[in-house]
Amino acid sequence: MNFFKNLFGKINAAKTAVILLGVYAAGLTVAIAFAVTIGPFKGTADLLVKNRIMELDLQKKEDFAKALQAERDRLLMAVRNLQSDAEVNQASIAALKKNVNRQDVQKDLAEANRMVENLNKERRALLLKLDELRGEIQRIADARAVKEGMNVKPETSDLVAQLEKEKADLQTKIQELEGALKK
Repeated sequence: MNFFKNLFGKINAAKTAVILLGVYAAGLTVAIAFAVTIGPFKGTADLLVKNRIMELDLQKKEDFAKALQAERDRLLMAVRNLQSDAEVNQASIAALKKNVNRQDVQKDLAEANRMVENLNKERRALLLKLDELRGEIQRIADARAVKEGMNVKPETSDLVAQLEKEKADLQTKIQELEGALKK
């Protein structure tokens, strides 16, 4: 019986060993299968990732190139607009130069200068007359001060009133002339 016990014990140990050997063989087979399957595709997977990265990089560069092209087009349009504006402005300047050189404009300018000169002469003459009248008024005032207690002739008072009126008229004319000169 011992013999059978030993035999069955050995059979169970053998079964266990066979099972372990089977598990080991299955694990080894799976490992070999992974190595065989993944090994050749590992390089392909890396290439796929690199390819996708390169595609994204290329897309970014293409978008940037499009943006640069759009900016270039916008700047070219702005340059064209500025050139056309410059041409229009040059034509306007040329037309204005022709107008300035026209004789009628020069005649108008000469006429205006003559008028200003005449107004200045008239103003100087009125200022001289005003100074004369001031002097005469001062003499009359001095004479009046000397004759304080005396009866003044009506002619003298009329003359003083007339001179003061002329003085006021002359001051008004001077103000008008000065206003015209400022214009």
